[in-house]
Amino acid sequence: MNHKGKANKQGAIRVGIAGLGRSGWHIHAMAMDSIGRDLYEIKAVNDPDTERCQDAVEKFGAKICDSFESLAKQDDLDLIVIATPNHLHARHAEIALEAGKHVVIEKPMGCNVAEIEPIIDMADSLGLIAAPFQNRRYDPHFLKVKEIIESGVLGRVFQINMTVHAFTRRWDWQTLKEFGGGMLNNSGAHFVDQAIQLINGDNFDVFCHLDRVLSVGDADDHAVIMLRSENNPLLSLQLSSACAKHADLWLVMGSHGTLWGNMNELFWKTTSFKELPNHEVLRTPTENRWYQFEEVPWSEHHWKLEGEEATPSWTLEQYYIDLYSSIRGDKDLFVTPESVLRLMNVLEKARKSAQLSIAGCV
Repeated sequence: MNHKGKANKQGAIRVGIAGLGRSGWHIHAMAMDSIGRDLYEIKAVNDPDTERCQDAVEKFGAKICDSFESLAKQDDLDLIVIATPNHLHARHAEIALEAGKHVVIEKPMGCNVAEIEPIIDMADSLGLIAAPFQNRRYDPHFLKVKEIIESGVLGRVFQINMTVHAFTRRWDWQTLKEFGGGMLNNSGAHFVDQAIQLINGDNFDVFCHLDRVLSVGDADDHAVIMLRSENNPLLSLQLSSACAKHADLWLVMGSHGTLWGNMNELFWKTTSFKELPNHEVLRTPTENRWYQFEEVPWSEHHWKLEGEEATPSWTLEQYYIDLYSSIRGDKDLFVTPESVLRLMNVLEKARKSAQLSIAGCV
């Protein structure tokens, strides 16, 4: 699979953005602009809202295109950023690739595996890059959790919990099934993706419960997902817009310790049983008619998000810095489209488990 661009081109990557809403404007456009117009030059945009397009004219001097097809056909573009509604991502990616453009595809990359596989094949055959926008793989807290687990200090990790709570009503298009909305597709595309990066294998047993509690739309706003696979820890995720009780994002349980914390701060405590005596199970009545227990010596640790990594745009900028090196140089993509197939398999199984048909996404 082609994960690199054509190395003989230099200079700024010429960009067209489709969709100038929260993601297209505040995430993609601002991230590219913040790392420098010598790397990315936003030259054309498309959005049904003319005022949003005018903002791009004023800020970037961008050309307004009256359709996605028109945007994709612009000769002076190298890259199309697809920040349109979820159910359009795959179709728009194919149109842009056919027009000879690299693509960045907002999550979810597609609604199912059947939509994503042709994009991968097309990009490969054309020598182009199809880059999924899974920017949370750059999250410092996630990378630190991954580092700690892989170090072995927690022993055999047997369960990983991820919890995201909020209490809020939404009534935008992302709350509608017809647009591929809902908690599982939107937040799940980030946090389930992080969870499965922590383990090996692809053959997951998936349990999922979806509910609509506060959302004004008809898609889910409460999701519970559990993933089980051989020789891996149990993964348990609770993603809810209907819970007012704060909870730690992370809880990682291991045979030699535990990790907990959030995006800004992590704590973990570890022990070594080498410092404790060996025990044999007792079949006789216990002394003092009580449970057996011992004082465990703990080593306590702490990590805090700080420095340049603490800036809100850190992960976004890192994504686009790396992408520049993939398109203009010889660096492999940090997030490959093949890796997103793994995520999409899980999300498909989750929807089937929940017996909730999301229009256009099953």
